[in-house]
Amino acid sequence: MTLTKEDSREVWRWPSIENLLVDVGYGLRMLRKSPGSTAAVVMALALGIGMNTTVFSFVNALLLRPPRRVEAPNKLVELWLHNRVASGIQGYLPLTYPDYVYYRDHNQSFTGMLAFDGDPESVIWNRFGEGQVVQGQLVSGNFFSVLGVNAFLGRTFLPEDDQTGNPQPVVVLGHSFWQQRLGSDPQIVGKSLLLNGTNFNVIGVAPSGFAGLLVAIEPDFWAPATMIEQVTRDSGRLTNRQAYWLLAVGRLKPGVEMTRARAEMNRLASVIEQDHPDTNKNLGATVFPAALVPGPYRGYVSAFTGLLMAVFRSGATHCLRERR
Repeated sequence: MTLTKEDSREVWRWPSIENLLVDVGYGLRMLRKSPGSTAAVVMALALGIGMNTTVFSFVNALLLRPPRRVEAPNKLVELWLHNRVASGIQGYLPLTYPDYVYYRDHNQSFTGMLAFDGDPESVIWNRFGEGQVVQGQLVSGNFFSVLGVNAFLGRTFLPEDDQTGNPQPVVVLGHSFWQQRLGSDPQIVGKSLLLNGTNFNVIGVAPSGFAGLLVAIEPDFWAPATMIEQVTRDSGRLTNRQAYWLLAVGRLKPGVEMTRARAEMNRLASVIEQDHPDTNKNLGATVFPAALVPGPYRGYVSAFTGLLMAVFRSGATHCLRERR
């Protein structure tokens, strides 16, 4: 047992400078004896460095980099429902609209909680009599305010914009859409877009660089979630307790840690389960730090990254062996 502990300690101990210099000297002598292999070694090292750079850039873009143009992203956490009797990623669910409203209105952990549709809607934009497909994302009325994102032109949503029965549907345009499809029209605020047969009033343009909270998704416009019937013709989703479609993100209050927020969300989940056992049986709740890849999916991305590293490493090793 003592030998095993000592061996383990030796494995994890940082090498001394003396040992490192000895190893480097040995490697240089071996290269001088076999100059033909030097190029192969250099190539293998270059490939390894390039591999690590590529993998790091990939992971950084998907997992490490916070959403751009968002205020204090380290204070944002995702809220997911979690089926206590399910395993793996299948056990995680987005929120229904009624559940989102309950968590938003009854929590003590967040200064605000927003929600958005993680699967943007394809919408027909009728322009000059020609139909064009654009992508719109439905969001809660506090989406921009909770994120601390201000409009480049005009304004973002107000609470009254996100009310059912609002006689004037409104949208905030993505900056790229405004530039590329509307020619950076400086007078766009106040004009209308005909989307799926309904006129939406343009109230603002998002700032450059802001594309929302998900990787590889850049909506052309954002509309209040309560406008779902006008956007999708789905009249029942706001009241359907079995329609899991909203990703929720809360901003932690000062002094509130993630563990405390997680515990409170579970307590609220228990209340909902008691009130609605037919739809929320076994559904708890959990939180993750907010990032461009939703929390439950990050394990798969990490595994894929590890696979890429293994493939590159194997290729570099094979190349080196072939040149010996």
